[in-house]
Formats: sequence, structure tokens, C-alpha cells
Amino acid sequence: MKAQLILVIVAAVLTVPALHAQDVDFDTEVKPILKASCYKCHGAKRQRGKLRLDHWSDAFTKGDHALLVPGKPEKSELLRRATLEEDDPDFMPKDGEPLTKSQLATLQKWIAGGAKWPAGKAAGAESEARWRSQFAIPELTEPQKAAQAKAIAAVRKAGGLANRIAADTPAIDVNLSLIGKDVNDDTLAALSGLETSLVWLNLSRTKVSDGGLGRVATHTHLRRLHLARTGVGDAGLGHLQSLKGLRYLNLYGTSVGDAGLEHLQDLKELEKVFLWQTKVTDAGVKKLQAALPDCAIDVGKYAKPVVHAPKAMPKPINATCPITNKAVDGTCSVEHQGQLIAFCCGNCLASFKKEPGKWLPKIEEFKKK
Repeated sequence: MKAQLILVIVAAVLTVPALHAQDVDFDTEVKPILKASCYKCHGAKRQRGKLRLDHWSDAFTKGDHALLVPGKPEKSELLRRATLEEDDPDFMPKDGEPLTKSQLATLQKWIAGGAKWPAGKAAGAESEARWRSQFAIPELTEPQKAAQAKAIAAVRKAGGLANRIAADTPAIDVNLSLIGKDVNDDTLAALSGLETSLVWLNLSRTKVSDGGLGRVATHTHLRRLHLARTGVGDAGLGHLQSLKGLRYLNLYGTSVGDAGLEHLQDLKELEKVFLWQTKVTDAGVKKLQAALPDCAIDVGKYAKPVVHAPKAMPKPINATCPITNKAVDGTCSVEHQGQLIAFCCGNCLASFKKEPGKWLPKIEEFKKK
């Protein structure tokens, strides 16, 4: 029934003149809904599913399952999830009260009107521009193209992956995490020639150390850097100060501490930093957050799910089946006149349900009630 609610809302709003669909004000009507129901799990302090709803670059994405599709509420995943049954694993919000019909109607009208936000621009277009800007690197010269091709071949020969991000950009993505322990600081020499085009680099689970990051630092177009479960520490982060355009940094499982975070304070483009299982303290994280107020810093301190102990199954009053005199199976039971009676099998249970008066006299325990 609830899953059909979105269809009712859509149908109702489509009967309203288009002008009204654009009258929804983000600051006074939409943002309070998102703040109350979404930011707890998808805000600055926590990004469940790596989703941040206070940053529209995360919400307005392309594809068949975009969370918000301006002008198309019927294709917006946010509304679909908000109208599922509460026991559905995809239902949102996970925590707190479900959205009311009025709140859903407000979101629907806002999206139908183009999902305008305070700047008055198309959020989807701005998101696209922001996303593509990380690949906006200067056109390569012929010598740079030759150096790039040589480096790509070297990375692949070492067992790593090296590919262009898209056909319309010379930007390169390199992934060495798949060969993990076979990668060390010397392996990074294969990156030579990508200084003008490397934008994504994954070194997770490799043997790269602080010294190796000195070679990474020369790739000043880097936007995403994965260093999870490496030997990188505080000193290594000092090499990253040249990466002024870095937006994503994963330090999960490293020995980085508060001293290392000091080196990140001037990287103003940082949007997400992962610090799970590191040596940072709350004070260090707070200081970094003050320097980078728009950065989502994830230290993995999520609320633990509440696990409720299973309810104890009531015990049948009888130990033997009144029909066969065999030991009962607790899963084959029925409540009769407020008392749980068990049987040895489903057939006996069915016989009892058909003629309870015939078998009750054989249950001594029932007579004692």
C-alpha cells in the first residue's frame, strides 16, 4: 500500500499548474526535511553508503538509479526509497520517523520543478561540471603524449591497471592495489611520464612507504589517492602538500596520526578523507575539520546497530504427542484455549485442528489447567 503512495503523490501534483511546482523554496521547505531525516546518516559527519546529502554533487548523479533527477520525480531514487514499506532493506530514512505525506509531496513538487537550490542554478548541471573538472587537464604536447604512453605500458608490465578516464580527456587512472604486496616504492618509477595526466591513483594494500610518496607528489593533477593499509605515516603526508587539487584521500588502516593531519590543512579542495583504524585523535580530527569545514572526515565511528535478543519461544504444556504418544516437535504446535499444545509432526497437528475435542482428553496436562 505504502509503495503506491508515490504514484498517488505524482498524480496529484501533475494536476497542479506548472507554476506551483516551481514555488517550493529549498531553504524553508526542502532543506528542513533533509536536515531532520537525512543528514544524520548522509551529512558532514557521517556518509552511510558513501552518500552525502548536504553536498548536491553526491545527490545529483546520472544513471537509472540517481537519487535526485531534476524534473523527473518518478525516476528519483530518494522518493522511491522513502515510500517503500518500512521493513524493506532499501527504505529511507533508516533511523527516525518515515516522511509524512506532506513532506513527500513537498519533495515531489521540488524535484518536478527542477530541484532548484539556493544558487538558483541547475544542481545537476553544477554537479556534472564539478565532476568533470577533475579531468580538466591541459592538452598534452606530443612529447607528453609519448611519455604517457610509455608510462602506461610500464604500469601494465608491472601488473597494474592504467587507463584513460574517458575518450574525451587525456586524464589517467592507475590502480596498483590488485598486485598489492608486489608493489613497493621502486615500482612507482613506472609512473614517470604521467606527471601531467594522472588524476586517480590506487596504492591500497601495497608496500609503498613514506619515501615512495615523494614520487607521487610530482603528479600535481591527482584528485583521488588511495593509501589504505599501506605503511604510510605522518612523514609521508608531508609529500602531499603539493597536491593542491586533491579531493579524495583514503588513509584507512595506516599509522597516520595527528601530526600527519597537519600536512592536510592547506589542501582546500579535499572533499572526503577516510581515517578508519588510524592513530588520529578526536582533537586532531577536530582541528582538521576546522581547517577544512566542507570536507567529510570519516573516522568510522558509526552507531552500533541495536540487536534485540530473540524472544523465548513458549514451552508446550505436553511432552508427548496425544495422537501417537511420540516425543513432540516444538515447531509443530498450536495454541488452544490459551495453552500451547505440541505434536510429533504436521499430520498430527492437522488431525488435532480438525477434531480437537477428540484428542484433548488424551492430554493430561491440559486437564490440569
